Amino acid sequence: MKKRIKQSFSLLLVIALISTAMAGFGLRAFAATNGTSGALRWALDDTGTFTVNGVGYGENYANSITNRAPWYSLRGSIKKIIVQDGVQAIGDYWFNGCNAVTSAELPASLVKIGASCFRSCSALQSITLPAGCSEFYDNTFNGCTALRWAVLPEDCTTTQHQIPDNTFYGCTNLENVWVGANYTGVANGAFRNCTKLSAVIWTGDTLSAIGSYFPSGASIVGTNAIQRWCSENGKNFIGITGDCGDALGYRFDFATKALALTGSGAMTTAPWNAWHYFICGVDFGSATSVCDGAFQGCESLAGELTLPENLRTVGANAFYHTGYDCVTVNAESISIGETAFGSENLIFYGRRGSGVYDYVKNRRTTFPAWRYYCINSHSYGGDSACDFCDKVHGVPILPPCGEHQYIYQYRIGNQLYYKCGECDADDYCVGARDLLLDFDCALNSNDGRFDIWRDGTVNGKDYKVIRDIRYGKPTEIDRRLTNENATAAAQALYRYINSVYGNRILSGQQESTWMGSPDYEMNYIYENTGKYPAIRGLDFMNDDFDGVVARAKAWAKRGGIVSICWHCGPSFNGSFDESQNEELTAAQWEAVLTDGTAENAAFIAAMDKAGNALLQLQDAGIPVLWRPFHEFDGAWFWWGKGGSENFKRLWRMMYNHFTYDLGLNNLIWVLGYSHNGTDYGTNLADWYPGSRYCDIAGADSYEVSTNGAEGRLFNPVSAATHGAKPLVMHETGLIPTVEEFKKVPWGYFLTWHTEYVTDHNTPAHLSEVYNSDYVITLDELPNIS
Repeated sequence: MKKRIKQSFSLLLVIALISTAMAGFGLRAFAATNGTSGALRWALDDTGTFTVNGVGYGENYANSITNRAPWYSLRGSIKKIIVQDGVQAIGDYWFNGCNAVTSAELPASLVKIGASCFRSCSALQSITLPAGCSEFYDNTFNGCTALRWAVLPEDCTTTQHQIPDNTFYGCTNLENVWVGANYTGVANGAFRNCTKLSAVIWTGDTLSAIGSYFPSGASIVGTNAIQRWCSENGKNFIGITGDCGDALGYRFDFATKALALTGSGAMTTAPWNAWHYFICGVDFGSATSVCDGAFQGCESLAGELTLPENLRTVGANAFYHTGYDCVTVNAESISIGETAFGSENLIFYGRRGSGVYDYVKNRRTTFPAWRYYCINSHSYGGDSACDFCDKVHGVPILPPCGEHQYIYQYRIGNQLYYKCGECDADDYCVGARDLLLDFDCALNSNDGRFDIWRDGTVNGKDYKVIRDIRYGKPTEIDRRLTNENATAAAQALYRYINSVYGNRILSGQQESTWMGSPDYEMNYIYENTGKYPAIRGLDFMNDDFDGVVARAKAWAKRGGIVSICWHCGPSFNGSFDESQNEELTAAQWEAVLTDGTAENAAFIAAMDKAGNALLQLQDAGIPVLWRPFHEFDGAWFWWGKGGSENFKRLWRMMYNHFTYDLGLNNLIWVLGYSHNGTDYGTNLADWYPGSRYCDIAGADSYEVSTNGAEGRLFNPVSAATHGAKPLVMHETGLIPTVEEFKKVPWGYFLTWHTEYVTDHNTPAHLSEVYNSDYVITLDELPNIS
């Protein structure tokens, strides 16, 4: 019996040892790579990405052999963590010991992180906890030895508004931590053994406790409200405003994470380098120099660095290990420390004889890919050309066009975008700076990259537009319709909308046709305000093509602006009910969107019912604000139920067919986002069909004046469209006040019909809005045509 017991025990011991070895070596042969945890689902793919999705909370685990996370044996294979939107909580010890994880993406929906959740993730580089994740517990990042910086939520309610015990215990490479505005203190051991910690950025105005083991060399960075407490309790303090030279000061903005230099003169110190990971922008003001190491390691400083004319000295390591990819020096003469810059692929722009070229030439032994261009006027050629410019010495700026025939479409910032007239390419991009540098070579050429006016020649008009784009100035060419063959009336209307955009707002009203008179809403507004709206909204619903055309012509004859939408089913007939109740299967979507199928041909033929009606308005010289497939991202209409990719294909198909097949040149394409009732700005960019397929964008909201939605909608829609389009509020119930409109510069508003205008708005409110100098009504419209 004893022998049998010994044999059984030996067998169990061998199994345990093998299991331990397999876990230690990250072997996955017998471990599931997906599963569930509470209400959530998890999966690990072959690239090492661990994804969590679902809605709700995950389970808690422990550092014990009986209650470890289901993926614990896979921990050595996890390299990246993505927690998707909808997940509300990840539990205790979820990623304990995942020592290969270098990054973790956490969603805005996350409200809770369990104790020791990321404990011993020893390769994790940085972490940002969502602003609303107010429940997190002790030891969250204990032993994350590679962690360099972290952003904490706005508050922590689990520890009486303190950073919990041992949160960063043993994070030996941690340098900066950003703390939300509602914390009041730091619990014991939160920063124990954080030997490199230089700054804790305290964005709130209350600090009443810092527990044991806070590093003696670390500073609290904040406002003057907490300076006294730090002084009385022996903690180092650095203000977000202060001096950095005899007559030079600085000011750091918590909201933008931007640094502004104030006063003038030489920089002698750089206190902000203590929190260098969180410096995201710099205004040099009237500074004459940048001291040694001033912005060294400021990785968030990226893109283009512009040094003003007054700045004439840059010290050693001043911008070493920043994210800049190009540097413009405007000074006539400048001294640059040898190690001031240290990125691999920098482009420098400087004035002839300023010393910038000499600096680049000398440093090319270390950084052979560096390029230099003179910013003196290249466009004139001849004597103004710089002998030392890379451009003169055969280093190309722009690649040759090849067989492409580029046609300018639009710009985002200082990047210009083109399509090709010879092939399907439509995403070619060139920076305005490079166009300026090569402009002299393009004169009298047919290079469409420089023909911004699209008039067949390259000349001074194009140069002026490119120069204005380069320096961030508004240009007349910016607000041009995507359809290059647009009618003169459509172009005039679009120019007018852009001319008032941001200065005033156009009034609009959607009609109904079943309240006894097709002018029911228009008359109601006039009776209560003495004014008519500038824009009349119509709808092809119920196949009312003839009626819409007739009413649009009558409104245009009165000098009004016409807007048309279309409630219909997937067969492009029916009404509001069909638009909401019907939908396409995945197979049907693919069939109707694929060229050459019978389903596609029938789909387009049905679509042409609206196209033919719009052609009648084109023949009458009437431009139309055309808003098809509105509220697509709300997913309550059939055109949104198929998801963002199918919607974008649908939108582009209609745009191309109406524009190029039917020749509809009187349309101004209005892309109509919604407010989906739960959140603002979620994944809006996923639904954007592209800047070459729409002229105006906007949003619908029926709660704007009760919850501030107008701002929360405007900003994300602007971001989704890259700020390249005028934005409008193309449906609303309660009209915002004039003061609200002044805060958020919609181009026009359009109130929905029937009770939305009569019941949601008092006569007094209507009168106040329609009689405001800020609001444009029908009688104030110019003769646009």
